[in-house]
Amino acid sequence: ITGGKGSTGDSGVGVSSIIEQYYLSSSATSLLNGSWSTTRPTWKDKWYIWTRSVITYTNGTSDTTAAICVTGSKGDKGEDGKPGDKGEKGDSPVLVYRGIYDSSKTYYGNSKRLDAVKYNNQYYIVRIDAGTFSNVTPTTTSKWNTFGAQFETIATNLLLAEGANIGDWFIKGGKIVSTMGNGNRVELDASMARIYIESSSGGGDYALVDFGAKMTIDANRGIFETRAKNAPNYSNAVSYMSPTGIFSNMAGTDGMPASSGYTHRGAIVGLGFANVPARTWTINAVDTIVAGVYGRASNSGTAPAFGGFFYDLFAGGLIFGRKYITGTSNNTWYLNREDTVVIGYTSAASVVYLPASPKEGQVIFVKQWWRGYMRFRPRSGYLIYDDTSVNDYYDFGEGQGGMFVYTVGYVDGVKKQAWLVSRWKY
Repeated sequence: ITGGKGSTGDSGVGVSSIIEQYYLSSSATSLLNGSWSTTRPTWKDKWYIWTRSVITYTNGTSDTTAAICVTGSKGDKGEDGKPGDKGEKGDSPVLVYRGIYDSSKTYYGNSKRLDAVKYNNQYYIVRIDAGTFSNVTPTTTSKWNTFGAQFETIATNLLLAEGANIGDWFIKGGKIVSTMGNGNRVELDASMARIYIESSSGGGDYALVDFGAKMTIDANRGIFETRAKNAPNYSNAVSYMSPTGIFSNMAGTDGMPASSGYTHRGAIVGLGFANVPARTWTINAVDTIVAGVYGRASNSGTAPAFGGFFYDLFAGGLIFGRKYITGTSNNTWYLNREDTVVIGYTSAASVVYLPASPKEGQVIFVKQWWRGYMRFRPRSGYLIYDDTSVNDYYDFGEGQGGMFVYTVGYVDGVKKQAWLVSRWKY
């Protein structure tokens, strides 16, 4: 039996929104000391988060669910876990970035070092079991692994890192170390305040031997030092420069060009090449000179000072400082420490005083050239001897020559500071 169509029912009601609300309460059983908010509060120990939902329907009505407590206070600390098994000792090789892959270079993969390269815009790292090899492309998986990351540029105000590879430099433990091959290395050591350079070759264009070189600029010692990397058995081959002077103990530099056919080895070699004109000659004037080595010394104490000190001096040519005694009438002259050869131009009588404060062994050569004569006298406190008798003065006439040698000795128990003289003619 089928009845007729009934009347239209009321329209259905839908849900238009559900909003969660939160309450931070000081009690786990009731809502205390807080208020409802749609923002979830930050959890605090001894406080409790409650929640409820406000359901709004499409007809404008709403319902609010019962509030429930959803978080509690911090629980008691649990017991410590048992220690885990001891792990195996692992390798910690240094990563060395070698730049663009080069088939002619040697690459390393071992427990101490792993090389990384860039190849076809990808980065690769040598396997730790690869050993030492060359001419194996990075796509060969028996020797290389992909790096796992690709990098191009970084822009930052401050970068803090335990280690880094920048170009051919590795940074670790306060040191910046180059990764160059062929036995060459540069190390900037901030912890030791020094710069260290190691080279497979040592010496310049005039070097006669090559033992490699280890060079150090040391701020703690205040020196620049270079020493042989593989020193010979007859010298440790070290040179250094400091505020106190220059030291070198390896005669390995040639003072002569190879074309000469001679080998003159020196620890310090001075070659004074120049192109300067001489000054116009003037009597008793010091010439403009060029010198390979120039020395001068002075001492504010009582010990003698020498511009140079040599054992077994070889002089291939010997030039003395000279003093010209001139005049056509009687006159007086005083010699200085640098006057070694005294030549008499005088046509009159010239009194010449020997140097003050002479050094033992000092020598003065004398030659009277012209018609006059030179009368040599000692300074106060000094004497002239030609034999066992003392002389107040000593004359050199026309054509005569001679030599004075200064010495100190005792005569009859009395200390004498004496110029010993010899005289000859022609």
